[in-house]
Amino acid sequence: PNQNLPHPWNPSALSLLEWRGLGRPLSARDFTLGSAEIVLENGLNSLITSINLDPAVYNPKMPLTVDIRDTVDYEETMRKYSLGPNGCINTCLNLFLLEFKKPKESRYTIVDTPGQIEAFTWSAPGEALMSMLDNITILYIIDMSLCRNKRVFVYNMLFAASLRLKFKRPLLVLFNKCDLEEIKEVELWIRDYNAFRLTIDPADSEL
Repeated sequence: PNQNLPHPWNPSALSLLEWRGLGRPLSARDFTLGSAEIVLENGLNSLITSINLDPAVYNPKMPLTVDIRDTVDYEETMRKYSLGPNGCINTCLNLFLLEFKKPKESRYTIVDTPGQIEAFTWSAPGEALMSMLDNITILYIIDMSLCRNKRVFVYNMLFAASLRLKFKRPLLVLFNKCDLEEIKEVELWIRDYNAFRLTIDPADSEL
């Protein structure tokens, strides 16, 4: 974060949301390590709080201040309550919320959410946990390679808008894998709606 930028573009908390299966090429670990470098370079001498809210993750690959897995066991919860993956994640979030205490204030807080994004975004514990964090910005990560499909692109734009409306927090849309894909066309669609409309097949009434 740039110290000269005002909120929301200089947030103290970042919540990462992305769909399961993207492979997390842009991960909470990247933001944690990047923030650590910024702290060292600028001599801020401040702590970074990292929170993992994914009970099913095997290896978060970053140091954690708060880890949901220390409170609930994903597989045990699934067996105990005979739940599927999404239901179990939602239940784990509820159980975690009962024990959750807002962490000590730090300069940066990075929150990694479950890959089953709908289990977090449309659940009561997801909303409650988001409300507990001050000055938070949502980072919605989108797979650029999939967005070249117009239907997927429109869906992601609508979902990003729904996140903004639901949580009423600043939101940034980040496209990953941009080094692997031709991005100029998608950039044009974002900047110029009429240009996007001209690419739509008139026979495709759903778009």
